[in-house]
Amino acid sequence: MLMRVMTSLLVGVLWATPFFLNPVVSTADQAQYIYDDLGRLSQVIDGQGNVATYQYDAVGNLLSITRNTGGVGAPTITAFTPNTGNAGATVTVSLTGTNLTGASLSTDNPGILVRNVVTTPTSIAATFQIGFSASAGASTVTVTTSTGSATTTFTVNASAPVLTAVTPTSGPVTRLVTITGNGFSATAGLNQIQFNGVNATTLSATATTLTTQVPSGATTGPVTVTISGLISNGVNFTVANAGPPPTLTAVSPNVGSVQGGQQTTLTGTNFVTGTTVKIGNKPASVLTLVSATTMIVQVPASVPGPADVVVTNSNGDAVLQNGYTYLSGAPQKIGAITPTMGLINIPRNTPVTVSFSRPVDRTTITTTNFAFTQGASPVAGTFTFAFNDTVVTFMPSTTLAASTAYTLALTQVIKSVDGVPLDGPFTGSFTTGTGSDTVSPTVTITPTNGATNVPFNTSIVLTFSEPINPNTVNATTVFVTSQGETRAGTITFGQQNTFAVFTPASPFFPTASATVTVLGQVTDVAGNQLQGTGGVGSSVISTFDGAQHTGSVRSAKMGGWRLPCRLSNLKLPSNPVGINPPR
Repeated sequence: MLMRVMTSLLVGVLWATPFFLNPVVSTADQAQYIYDDLGRLSQVIDGQGNVATYQYDAVGNLLSITRNTGGVGAPTITAFTPNTGNAGATVTVSLTGTNLTGASLSTDNPGILVRNVVTTPTSIAATFQIGFSASAGASTVTVTTSTGSATTTFTVNASAPVLTAVTPTSGPVTRLVTITGNGFSATAGLNQIQFNGVNATTLSATATTLTTQVPSGATTGPVTVTISGLISNGVNFTVANAGPPPTLTAVSPNVGSVQGGQQTTLTGTNFVTGTTVKIGNKPASVLTLVSATTMIVQVPASVPGPADVVVTNSNGDAVLQNGYTYLSGAPQKIGAITPTMGLINIPRNTPVTVSFSRPVDRTTITTTNFAFTQGASPVAGTFTFAFNDTVVTFMPSTTLAASTAYTLALTQVIKSVDGVPLDGPFTGSFTTGTGSDTVSPTVTITPTNGATNVPFNTSIVLTFSEPINPNTVNATTVFVTSQGETRAGTITFGQQNTFAVFTPASPFFPTASATVTVLGQVTDVAGNQLQGTGGVGSSVISTFDGAQHTGSVRSAKMGGWRLPCRLSNLKLPSNPVGINPPR
């Protein structure tokens, strides 16, 4: 701090008091204070361009102050040594010239990092770190001060890439190999990879990593990379003898949900026991090795976009680049099928109904992809769609033959509106009976209409007179309301779909009434609509009242032990304070 005060005094002596009063802030009309890399005041330039230059000895003592009333001119460069360097090298450069104190140094080559800049009035010393990514050829170097700038050139010489590792270090022909190092081109085709002189294909490339496969005809020897005629050092690789390597020609379906779980079929050659699969560099479960040319795998979860499919066994690797594409939509799954596959004595007038987890793409619902056949013969009929296209019904044009087996086959060509294929194919069959079903089902609701003192944790049971089509029982056709709100819950089926249970997501409010509505759109497996209170196709409604602050708790859990207990006639205050009953 003392040095700064004394230098200001000296400047004031040189240029009179008004200059001394200028603050240490640089503006167009005020003094500029320039410090060297050691933090010492090097120059002071006033608003008229007058300059005071400070000279120090080796230990920092102020030796002299020189004054230039003509102003400081722009920097000049008279020499630049060295003015070339190889990619990947670190070069110490020196520039000489005039008016260089406090100058900054920069280049237009983003691959050159300028560091350790030291300036004097007549010289600049700096370090150029030249990356392998630096553009080869002449680059502009700019020296800049407050009074102007000067330019010169520095030439980057291309250098050979450097290999640091090859992984693995041995393997059969077609084995995937990763080469690491520096100086590679990010454009795959500009890297010429050789295994002991035999050219290999570059599958992917970054500045530091290359992926390739051991080429046919390769022998044990060095792996090298050549770019623009410059060849790298060699890293040894041992080529192992093996049987015929796998090949991969097709993936079907080749698109699916990012959530994974979809089945897909791989087609190729030389699939053997122990073969593994990766999709997008993530392991896929091999579900079935069908043959040496076919296997079925389960796709792993990933991110949206294309992914490579890699088949690996002891004989080598097969790669299908961008062989699978992940889509953002949810998986497309089968919810329920009616009639139930495997049953016999199915009414001859029964349609086939399938529910899906997502709305279907109608264009993918055809008699080829949604095939209903008797033996090898397709059954004629029409498709209808319901419940926001999540339920597809195939209605045969004529009554089915008596005592005959029919087959339903769904393929993965069926897609959701998101473009996601069915998560797996399906095949099933049923056998018809001798007659048709023309009788509408009826339903009994428990708790019954008008019931009182119903426990608030009760479930709703729907008992049907015959098996119903579960695809027609959902939140649209069966719902429960209480206190002006539709209650959330789940529906489960039993006894070959002759009853359904609605389990509320949370208990009812004590003493509150609830209404159960079953719409006439509910049908049996033959498509006959519900017989409601107003006739066929009408609704059935049941209303009950909750218990008067009573209830039951079937079990309690303490410390990991489940203790059976039952509380009855549990009395709660009529307006409990601080208690929030379940709604």
